[in-house]
Amino acid sequence: MIEDVAAACRTARCQLGLVAPAAVAVGYATAAAEFSWSDGDIAVDVRRDEQGLLAVRRRQADRGSNVVAVSPQSGLGDDAAPFAAAYGVALIPRTELLAARAGKQIPTTAPIPTWRLALAGVCFALAILAYAFVPSAIDLRRAAEISAGIATVDREWRAAVQAEDELTRVSKALSDLSTFAATASPVLYLLSGLADALPQGSMLLTVRADTTTGTLVALTPSAAALVHALEAMSDVAAVEIAGPVTREVVEGAQLQRVTLRFWLQRERGGSTAAGTSGETR
Repeated sequence: MIEDVAAACRTARCQLGLVAPAAVAVGYATAAAEFSWSDGDIAVDVRRDEQGLLAVRRRQADRGSNVVAVSPQSGLGDDAAPFAAAYGVALIPRTELLAARAGKQIPTTAPIPTWRLALAGVCFALAILAYAFVPSAIDLRRAAEISAGIATVDREWRAAVQAEDELTRVSKALSDLSTFAATASPVLYLLSGLADALPQGSMLLTVRADTTTGTLVALTPSAAALVHALEAMSDVAAVEIAGPVTREVVEGAQLQRVTLRFWLQRERGGSTAAGTSGETR
């Protein structure tokens, strides 16, 4: 009922102050200790004192139920009884426990503003869109992370393959060098030593050697210096001049043509004979 009263006031654009039972309101309109008040088919007999209500009895209404002596201060005169409730409610103080004031105790159902309904609809639509598209966005992010990981692994794999190829080439080169060193003819080591031992400006014309001895023909600025250089070789045990020493002019330079025989310090596998042309050093 209170909600109906509040709704009616809103419809009529009237301000609702408070709502109180008629028996309470009439009590503020009269100074009598006992009075009766009817509201439709129901009548209420009220008895009170200075402290407040003592007894309230409800009964079937009959004629003469409204027996109220309204206070003369109301200014309503002898016809004040029908207006006792309206007059009394205007006098109800804020401390009255049985009165419900507007905005506090009065429960009302206010209509929901349109903007709130629109806002709720927008939020609901956004929630649906988020439910539909957020998983897709998460999947796209995961796909991007996976692609980045694959790209990183691919770069590392390519670098590993390149390193493996380089290692294979180096290993093959070392293997070839090892094979060459294991299978090289002993004469190569001898020629290498002779080339390193030649004095400046000397050249080898021919070299012949076996496992124990060898001979060579060379052009050199000094035959004695060449003999000295060969004797200093670790592989050579002894050196001697095996023929005449003659003079020749090569590109304007005076050189000595000499034939030397030498004996090797260590035994070499197999008999080897070789001939080669030397280069000026």
